Amino acid sequence: MNTHPLHEKAKVIVKNYLSREAELISILQEIESERVYLNLGYGSMAKYAIAGLGLPENQAYMLIGVARKCSQVPELKVAIETGELSANTAKKMLPAIQKGNAREWIERAKVLPQKELEREVARLNPDKGFREIVKPISENIIDFRVGLSDEDLSLLTRCRDLLAQKERKHVSWAETIGHLAKSFVKHEDPVAKAKRSESRLLVARPAKQGTRYIPAVLKHQMNLRDRGECQFKTPRGPKCAASRWLEVHHIRPLSYGGRHELENLITLCSAHHTAAHGFKRDYVRKALWGGAS
Repeated sequence: MNTHPLHEKAKVIVKNYLSREAELISILQEIESERVYLNLGYGSMAKYAIAGLGLPENQAYMLIGVARKCSQVPELKVAIETGELSANTAKKMLPAIQKGNAREWIERAKVLPQKELEREVARLNPDKGFREIVKPISENIIDFRVGLSDEDLSLLTRCRDLLAQKERKHVSWAETIGHLAKSFVKHEDPVAKAKRSESRLLVARPAKQGTRYIPAVLKHQMNLRDRGECQFKTPRGPKCAASRWLEVHHIRPLSYGGRHELENLITLCSAHHTAAHGFKRDYVRKALWGGAS
């Protein structure tokens, strides 16, 4: 077979690349297992991989997904470490591979073209074979694709008809989704609610102490201040800023004399809220409330 120095060099680079990919998967497993990402101020593995490691978003999610599956199916990790599979190929069969069928799927993945492998996975897992897409296609336009159930499509169609009736004109799917998003945020976003209540915040009654109930007005003040983002920050790390799974945390716990006061309330994501209560490490307490124990 003909060869070429550049071809041989490329083969070495690919071999090293796949080896490093397997090492990265292993270290991601350890980082998640020991919750290192929380210690560094990141509310999730995805945020850590993207902001902390600088991985592209799609690459980050792919590697995290494969790392988690490798923890469940050790044989998959061995296949990646020995070069039988790449992480990208492993990612395509995540919905299908389990401990009991690992070898069967690894052998399929080694011989099937990528598209055929995806087709096999979709055939056995039709609800997991569809890939959601959110991708910019121009300066102000996003390619947004999701899979919907018949029931959801029926509801969305009804919303489109109602909006067309209200506007007295034809409306697109994009206009319908945009209208629904604005309406939902207006009525459900805690920060939006707080803004509407802003004129009444200065006359808030003092919170009743001795109970765990936090008055809505006090929560509005906190939401306006924290802007609906996790405020956890390590001394030398970034602010978490997660906007999902948010909870109210008492900086100084009620059991240590903390009170329902704005200065004693902070927005934390569920991961950092759990860490604040559960970690037996001094820096967590220091980061949140000055080291009292």
